[in-house]
Amino acid sequence: MIRQRAVFPTASFELPRKLATGYQTFRREAAALAAEEFLPWPETAAYNHGWQVFPFVMLTMPSGFQVDFARHRQRCPESWRLLRDPRVLVAGFSRLLPGCHIYPHSDHPAFDVLRFHIGLSNAGNAGMRCVGATLEQRPGQHYVFDSNLEHEAGNMGRQHRDVLLVDFRLNEQELEELERLRAEAVDDERSSTATVRS
Repeated sequence: MIRQRAVFPTASFELPRKLATGYQTFRREAAALAAEEFLPWPETAAYNHGWQVFPFVMLTMPSGFQVDFARHRQRCPESWRLLRDPRVLVAGFSRLLPGCHIYPHSDHPAFDVLRFHIGLSNAGNAGMRCVGATLEQRPGQHYVFDSNLEHEAGNMGRQHRDVLLVDFRLNEQELEELERLRAEAVDDERSSTATVRS
């Protein structure tokens, strides 16, 4: 069975490339927030405990979830300056407390939407799995992935794990690049399978 590629290099997409340069800004402003400023993620069936968020923008909101976006943007003005872009549909800091497990799931974004992560805080034993690819989410590590495919995250460490999470819309050229990357991955897997069989 050919497995669809889920994780892509940041360099292939314009907005994530720009955001990756802001790593120190995102890390500094996230670290300056008090623990009580993070909000529990409201869809509690998606995880066991300890998933918290600090959103800057969410074009669609879970039912009943209330966020003071203006205050969040004022608290992290340099982060918001980098994130303020019409291509950004969702953006915020995502925190997993020790022992948190976000269960395997698939989101349902539009066909032209991908997700960007950059690790901000991780003392170890925390990361994400996406269609067989395991990502450590080390501070400064960044990548783009297709959240429509199954993924999960967990923190088995002793300190919280923070990432910047951004859902962004691709332009026409990036959609073509995405298709090329997916086709390249399928060709590589077919070639590998044929070599093993021969």
